[in-house]
Amino acid sequence: MNVCALIASVSIENWLTANGKLAFLMPKVIAFQQSYEGFRKFKFHKVKRDFIGFYDWSKAGHPFDPIKEKFMTYVIGNSKERKEFIPVKEFVKKKGVRIAREHHITLKEAMDRLEEKTYVAGQVIPESTIFTFADSNAELQSFKKISGKPDYIGREGVEFYPQELLLFNISKNPPTEPQKGHIYVTNVQFGKSRYRIPEDTFELETQYLYPLVKGTEIEEFQHNYGGIVVPFPYEESDCKRPLDQQQLHSKSPNLLKYYLKYKHTIESQTDYSDKIRGQNAGEFYGLARVGNYSFANHYVAFRDNTKWCSVVISPMNMEWGGKKRFVFQNHAVAICEDENNRFITENEAHYICAILNAPIVKKFMIRSSDSRSFKIRPPIKIPKFNSENETHRKLSILSIKAHLDRENTEAILKEIDNLYISLFS
Repeated sequence: MNVCALIASVSIENWLTANGKLAFLMPKVIAFQQSYEGFRKFKFHKVKRDFIGFYDWSKAGHPFDPIKEKFMTYVIGNSKERKEFIPVKEFVKKKGVRIAREHHITLKEAMDRLEEKTYVAGQVIPESTIFTFADSNAELQSFKKISGKPDYIGREGVEFYPQELLLFNISKNPPTEPQKGHIYVTNVQFGKSRYRIPEDTFELETQYLYPLVKGTEIEEFQHNYGGIVVPFPYEESDCKRPLDQQQLHSKSPNLLKYYLKYKHTIESQTDYSDKIRGQNAGEFYGLARVGNYSFANHYVAFRDNTKWCSVVISPMNMEWGGKKRFVFQNHAVAICEDENNRFITENEAHYICAILNAPIVKKFMIRSSDSRSFKIRPPIKIPKFNSENETHRKLSILSIKAHLDRENTEAILKEIDNLYISLFS
């Protein structure tokens, strides 16, 4: 936790008069992060306080160098001064100039290197104090129409750690011909790693190998599969616990041998994964964030950070034969079930994907989030898919077209946007 919110609260309570104002430079993420929900409510002060203005320095070229945080100046005053929306003044570095700590220039000279823009902020997400930023109050009201609770559940991906131990590339030059139902794989190497596991090529059974979705592979209506496969020794009949060693020995003995070889490394990880798995989670090679949802056929995937985009992912043909469903690594979020834990259909997945990629949704998510962390359950309205609803069907069809026709994505997205907005007209 950043203690600046605590400092602001103590300063307000002890030294601010009833009609006084506090201007405090703090990270911009305080406007978004769930952990500051209580601070943004100001319920603990004798005089009701509220935000009455923001000054956004996040595009100002790091004027507080060497600190690289994205900052805003938060102006806090008496709640009676709060308007329908909060005015925001943004400072943007002009092209071709430097903004850094240069003691030989005046404040005026420094400010001359910045352009000033204005926009607004408001709290439009139901039952939340998170701020959404918009170009105008009219745009803020359009965001308010689509903000809400989706009728679907998002799930964070599985913790495959150490990655050097559990992520494999299929060997292109196997030392010998693998047995039937087997394949040669090579463990993946990463530059900065806590665990030094040497690269090796070995033969594994294909029964519990699955293709992996990484967050960085997810694009708008496109999955750039990187070819990585992972061991996933689970069966749907007992989805919370991996196969025990006796079961795994009878079905996939080479995989068990591999796990046992690196047992010490697997067990030397932090307790974080075990806390997620809970009690009676089974063997040491069990994985965090596994459940019924790990056994669906159709998923809508999106990233939980950096870039807002979505794609439909269904089982793929494997090079050793047969189809396999995908599993998801952490930072790749997957929607495969509604609020009643019913798996979605392929058409339903495309309907959801169309909505997540709608331009107004993309803008709303970016303007309501720190790009380092998007919510697993996006705060937007996604009504339950109804195959008899013409608009729902059209959205699904447009997503299918966008997955197949990359050249006309812009026109398809415009049509998706109009259809989605029409749901709440």
